[in-house]
Amino acid sequence: MRNFLWSFAVLLPSFLTANDHNSRQPLLNMPLDQLLNLKVAVASRGESRLLHKSPVPVEVISQSQLQNTGQAYLADALLRSSSSFHYLHFSLRDGSDHYLPFSLRGFNPNQTLVMINGKRLHHGALLHTSNALGRGGTSIDLNQIPLSAVKQVEILKDSASAQYGSDAIAGIINIQLVERQNNEVSITQGQTSQGDGEQTHFTAQLGADYFTKGFPDTSLIANIEYHDNQGTNRAGPDSRQQYFASDPRNDLAENQNPINSKDGDPASEQWQLNTQATFDLSLSRQLYAWFNGRQKDGRSELFFRRPLDDNNVRAIYPDGFLPQLAPDIWDTSVTLGLKQKHHWDISYTRGRSSFNTILNNSLNASLGEQSPTSFNSGRLGFSHHILSGDWVKYLDNLQIAAGAEFRSETFEIKAGSPASYQHGGVNVLDGPNQGSTTEAGAQGLPGFEPQNASRNSRNNSAVYIDIEYSKNDLLWINSLRYENYSDFGDTLNGKSSISYSLNPNWRFRASASNSFRAPSLSQSHYSYTGSALINNQLVSIGTFSTDHPLAIALGAKPLEPETAQQINLGMVYKSGTDTLLSFDIFKIDVNDRIELTGNIDRDIDLWGNTTVSLLEQFGVGAARYFTNAISTTTTGFDIDFNHTQHLSNSSIIHYKMQYHKAKTRVDDNIHPPIQFNNQTELFFDRGQVMRIERKLPESKAILSAEYNNDKLNILLKGLYFSSIALVNDIEQPERDQTISDAWITDLAFGYSYNDSLSLYLGANNLFNHTPEAFTPMPPLFGEGQILQYADHTPYGINGRYMYLQAKYQF
Repeated sequence: MRNFLWSFAVLLPSFLTANDHNSRQPLLNMPLDQLLNLKVAVASRGESRLLHKSPVPVEVISQSQLQNTGQAYLADALLRSSSSFHYLHFSLRDGSDHYLPFSLRGFNPNQTLVMINGKRLHHGALLHTSNALGRGGTSIDLNQIPLSAVKQVEILKDSASAQYGSDAIAGIINIQLVERQNNEVSITQGQTSQGDGEQTHFTAQLGADYFTKGFPDTSLIANIEYHDNQGTNRAGPDSRQQYFASDPRNDLAENQNPINSKDGDPASEQWQLNTQATFDLSLSRQLYAWFNGRQKDGRSELFFRRPLDDNNVRAIYPDGFLPQLAPDIWDTSVTLGLKQKHHWDISYTRGRSSFNTILNNSLNASLGEQSPTSFNSGRLGFSHHILSGDWVKYLDNLQIAAGAEFRSETFEIKAGSPASYQHGGVNVLDGPNQGSTTEAGAQGLPGFEPQNASRNSRNNSAVYIDIEYSKNDLLWINSLRYENYSDFGDTLNGKSSISYSLNPNWRFRASASNSFRAPSLSQSHYSYTGSALINNQLVSIGTFSTDHPLAIALGAKPLEPETAQQINLGMVYKSGTDTLLSFDIFKIDVNDRIELTGNIDRDIDLWGNTTVSLLEQFGVGAARYFTNAISTTTTGFDIDFNHTQHLSNSSIIHYKMQYHKAKTRVDDNIHPPIQFNNQTELFFDRGQVMRIERKLPESKAILSAEYNNDKLNILLKGLYFSSIALVNDIEQPERDQTISDAWITDLAFGYSYNDSLSLYLGANNLFNHTPEAFTPMPPLFGEGQILQYADHTPYGINGRYMYLQAKYQF
């Protein structure tokens, strides 16, 4: 009822004011122009309009801006192009090292809707379970889209579930693909100033027009990219004893403080392909299609197993071993559609993600000397099918858009090979602990067990209506969307936004909406159990689905959607064609956020007799599950300034300043089940609170000046990240760490040798800034120790990166 009343309130003004009409040209999904003459379509289902007239804040980043960052991947380029966008590189975070999450306006990645040409892009199969950004959710890997295929990126910094459906609590990232392009090839080579992290990137852009006599607008475009990243390592020496106390190898020089671990960016090899085709059936009707696919082989190291460790088989690895995670990742998306320009659009989209977990250079100690050293630890898969239809009607100054969508989704877990999870019955073979019980499964990342394997699907259907009213200096957009999910029911969401011109230079805008995010299938059905030694007994420990008997006994309930209410107020100033300034403030309240509980274990003093008895009954040492745990409030503002200076020699300098601030706080109303009311701080501990409130910078700024003439391009950019806070030990707040705020400087030069050949030279993080090392935390963490830096920082731990690129058009 609360959502319905909110929707009714924000829709009512359109029906009271829509009574006067002027003719205007209908333009459905018009492509964007450049610089200050940009037109945006993502904020409306109907007409594209000039950027400064948008009733909600929209940021548009052109292809040249993305490519001038010197980055080869879309997400890395967006980090250096948008102040509201964060993208983190992890180390020692298992699969999350390879399927990296992003954040818009400080929210989790699954709270942002990502689209390609206005069509929903599929989520990744990987569920992030480590205590880092995106914990407890899936994300979309933006790097599956070839950067060369991107014409521009529209970032809608406003909640939009009433227009586009689930996930758009933080906003929308809409990736517009190129429509026409030159034939072009490029090669880029780069590495860090420490001599590692070598990267090689090759791109080919090919465009061809067919049947030009009868169908002059029919075209086919292909983008192919190959990326080879060698990874980085910032691990320190291992001062721990490596061999048994009586072993003379402990005294050898090469065994004194060896660097036997890896802490840095993973290595990877990736292929990307994007193809697009359009076929004009008549002057107004067009058949279109695009395909996007990528295959990625990742390589990252886990924690080193010393020769003396009980989880080593010394007959296999006499000097210890460093397990390597080598996932095989696939993402594919295809869209087919038919539209009558400016009137209707019918499309079908199929998206699929697969994360196959391969573990190398490891062993299963419980299999003894018969253990393999490579394992398939299982596969995660996600897919969706979407059939949608959109229609728009123009009645003078009143525009009505309506549509319907049907979506089916499937999430599956496939068990790993038996050796990856089983206990083979072999105890520790030698050493002082000979005969002790060994752990089960592959060291580093035990596989999914048969009891974890599942395949779950759901359907959802939706209808929406958009009403836009404009007269003179007023624009009013109102939206209403109804969705029904087969697994949790229905939801109704509304939005109203207004833009009013105060004078030729100043324009006021405001919006209010309610939004939702449907619980993902993975959150409802993900299950992962491994074995751990507790009091020398093997017990299960892991994440249990909400319908598992143990989770139900511990208070789990079917997940409900997250809901949000958002308000945005802003002003826009535009002077001629050279200056654009915008300022927006926002507030977003999110209720029933879906999070993982803390680990509920057998500590009777913390969890009580009843809970411990339940865990013992199921043979489980510790359990956690997903629940609608908390509510949060996010407040902030955005400032965006653009100015172009025209010089006398036909050169220009483009100045850009962005500042984004978003502060999220966990409200007091944490929602544990009744049996854990006295354990609220355990059920959702302070480490999880800090992850939401302080693991991302509250403030980020971008200052840049770019000089262009016919031959030369020079870009100087500064990025500011405010401080973040990290929890090292939940029970010891005094060991929390703060990563100080920082300025990162980028410098790039481009030179066009002739009409075909261009060269680029640049440095990111020019002054080689690195974060502070950990406060000493023996035996692994701290300055001069194995892991010196936090698992993530806003700008990474690699330091300076330098690159050279050659580009040839033909």
